[in-house]
Formats: sequence, structure tokens, C-alpha cells
Amino acid sequence: MIDQSEGNKPSGAIWRRVRDLAPEYRALAHEGARKEAKRWKAARARLEDPSIDRSSMDIWLREQRRAFAIETGRI
Repeated sequence: MIDQSEGNKPSGAIWRRVRDLAPEYRALAHEGARKEAKRWKAARARLEDPSIDRSSMDIWLREQRRAFAIETGRI
């Protein structure tokens, strides 16, 4: 469903924010997608937990960004 209210989009924007399905269409939602969305949100919450050591992930992300930049330069 598309949000029709003007207050939810930036000035001059040609797009509209996508919202969840209207209640009458929720029966059409795919159960598998709903389960995966819950798993994704849980995984994301774990990654945002400030108590975990992120140093290994930060190193990996830095290396991936560098590799992507090099590959993009080759194009």
C-alpha cells in the first residue's frame, strides 16, 4: 500500500513511502517471507548489540569495501 499523505515524503520527491499491507490484504502475505523477516530482524538486533566484539566484522567490512571499490574501478 502506498502512503498518500504528503507529510511523509521529502519536498519535491516523486516517490511515496511504501507501507505494510492493508488489513484486508494481509491474508495474501507469504508466511515464509514473514518468518524470514522475523529472523532478519532478530539477527540485525544481535549485530547491533553493543556488548559483542565487532572488531572481526569491522575488519571484514573494511576489506570488502576496498575490494568493491577496486572492482568498481575496473568497470
